[in-house]
Amino acid sequence: MASHKITVFVVDINGVSTLQKIWNGKPGVHVIVKPGDDVRWANDNGNTGNLTVTFPPGQWPFAQPQKPLTAAPGHQTDANLKVKKPWTDPKLRFDYTIDVGGVTNDPDIIIDLNPIIIKKKKAAATKKKAAPPKKKK
Repeated sequence: MASHKITVFVVDINGVSTLQKIWNGKPGVHVIVKPGDDVRWANDNGNTGNLTVTFPPGQWPFAQPQKPLTAAPGHQTDANLKVKKPWTDPKLRFDYTIDVGGVTNDPDIIIDLNPIIIKKKKAAATKKKAAPPKKKK
């Protein structure tokens, strides 16, 4: 399974503080994960502002019990969180709030089941059919 690192920092754009996120090395708004993937957040905001990641009740897609997620500047959240597997929840989109030193953003974690389905179909399609038994002469 994949490991996802969401790096968070604040930038000043025309005098307005804006929260930015880099997910697996690329800028992005939402994080797309698969069941069984690991997720962690990193506070890359220099020496100012602690990182807090908050999920509302019922918005927790991880196997571990829901808990507060925090990181001091230059640090990461305590541990990788593992996305539930097998995935049995009908919900595929989870809202959460990121706060770094009072600057907030409300992205989503999106659960992507398609690659799992495609792999199963592909595996089924590549299975060889058993040859029919030979007739005795």
